[in-house]
Amino acid sequence: MNESIASKFASSLNVSFVAMIIVFSILIILWLVIRSQSFLLGVRKDSNEEKSESLNVAKEEKIEEVVEVIDMSKEYEIVAAIIAALSADLDVPASGLNIKSIKRVNTLSSNWQKTSIGEKLNN
Repeated sequence: MNESIASKFASSLNVSFVAMIIVFSILIILWLVIRSQSFLLGVRKDSNEEKSESLNVAKEEKIEEVVEVIDMSKEYEIVAAIIAALSADLDVPASGLNIKSIKRVNTLSSNWQKTSIGEKLNN
C-alpha cells in the first residue's frame, strides 16, 4: 500500500504495453490465417474486377436499347418507374437521368427478364 505514484504509473504502463502486444499479435495471427485460407481456396481479385467491367458494359448497352416511341406526356407513371429502376440499378441519382424516348420490347425475350432470372439463379 505504500507504493509511490511513480511505481503505480510504471506498473500500469507495463500492463498496457503487454496488453497491446497481445492484441496486435492476435490480430497478426488472424490476418495470417485469413491470408492462408484465401491462398488455399484460390480466391482471386482479378476475376471480380473483370466481372464488374463486363456488368458495366452490359448496363450501358441496356440503357442504349431503351430508346424510341412512347408519348411521355401521357405516360408519366411509366417514365417515373423506368427512371426509378435505372437510378436504382446504376446507383445514379434520378436527377442525373434523362429519358428521351421509350420503346416497348417483347417481354418473353427481354434482357431485363434474362438478367433477373440469371441473378435469381446465382443468388
